[in-house]
Amino acid sequence: MEQDRPTPPELRGISPTPWNPCIRCGQGIDASFTYCPHCGKPQREGAAWYYHPVWILVLGLLVIGPFALPLVLRSTKMTLAQKWIVGVLIVGNTVLVLYYTYRITQSLATTLRMLMGVMPLR
Repeated sequence: MEQDRPTPPELRGISPTPWNPCIRCGQGIDASFTYCPHCGKPQREGAAWYYHPVWILVLGLLVIGPFALPLVLRSTKMTLAQKWIVGVLIVGNTVLVLYYTYRITQSLATTLRMLMGVMPLR
């Protein structure tokens, strides 16, 4: 008496889905998956462009300021010492930008008050 077991896909005319083990947890996953459905680990080597130290500095110093700090923490391309240095540079730059913004605003307000005293509006 033959046991009831499923027919392999190749005998049913269905090509089997290629699978690979996850690089973190080792579970078998579809080879086309970008992320492991079990642990969430990316299956491709390399990190996104915004995790590269140069781009983190560009974003942190010129574009998004202290909002780039999570990128520093999550970057796998930097050592702990480099993360500290980049973090301090971003925070220091943010403090300087805020200070000079305050000074410029204060100077403009003083100039406007002086001009309003000389030429009152009617």
